[in-house]
Amino acid sequence: MADFWAGYISGVASIIIGSPLDIIKVRLQSGPRNISPTQTYSFENAGSLVRGAAAPLVGYGALNALLFVSYNRTLELLGDTPESPSSLWKIWVAGAAGGLAIFCVNSPTDVCLPSPISMFKLFLPYQYIQKVLDGNFDMSDHYAFKILLSGGLAGCISWASIYPLDLVKTRYQTQFTASEAPLLPNQNRGVAPMGAEMSTWECAKAAYREGGRKIFFDGLGICMARAFLVNAAGFFVYEWALAQLQPSRSRGYGSDLTQA
Repeated sequence: MADFWAGYISGVASIIIGSPLDIIKVRLQSGPRNISPTQTYSFENAGSLVRGAAAPLVGYGALNALLFVSYNRTLELLGDTPESPSSLWKIWVAGAAGGLAIFCVNSPTDVCLPSPISMFKLFLPYQYIQKVLDGNFDMSDHYAFKILLSGGLAGCISWASIYPLDLVKTRYQTQFTASEAPLLPNQNRGVAPMGAEMSTWECAKAAYREGGRKIFFDGLGICMARAFLVNAAGFFVYEWALAQLQPSRSRGYGSDLTQA
């Protein structure tokens, strides 16, 4: 159960850290291209920074716990160890199993939670980057730094690989909300009228008509900043919590993590 609660705590930390940047990302993905920076980056009050995060705090904590438990158990079934996996293909399979485990639960609320596609792609770059660092540097006394760097880069890699799809997903899921908003001068709506739902393919074509290929990367910079911060913190909190709850599962790279 230690990996369940470590995953839960990690999920809660990720939502708290990532919520403000996630709001901005969704605004950039779903809003009109001529919206002012003030409208995009401003918040009414401190409460706006975490608006809509109450439910994800509970839900995503459980999803993150399920993800890590599924990942760890799958690695064990494949004959590998979660603490020090030796096979990259087993890491990929275990990550895919974790993503599959949360897919059905995550889909109804996916507009405000990370994509399960990006979730199962996280583990492979996370473990691979750690192996590269171990192979080129003495990381025995810098385990905390290794986790932060590996987690942050893994988050950037996984989100960059699916970002255009994530933008189409956001536009599909917010099309009716957007259709209720007043049009700005010279704005091409590009969303469905009330009662007429566009398919994901139609949303993609409407986005392309609105801004060409560049539109599929609107908000990418914010997404990369969010991905690095959230996943660096998420993996760090998971590894730290696991070391506290079950010291025998600690990877033994030194005392910098358990004393953090």
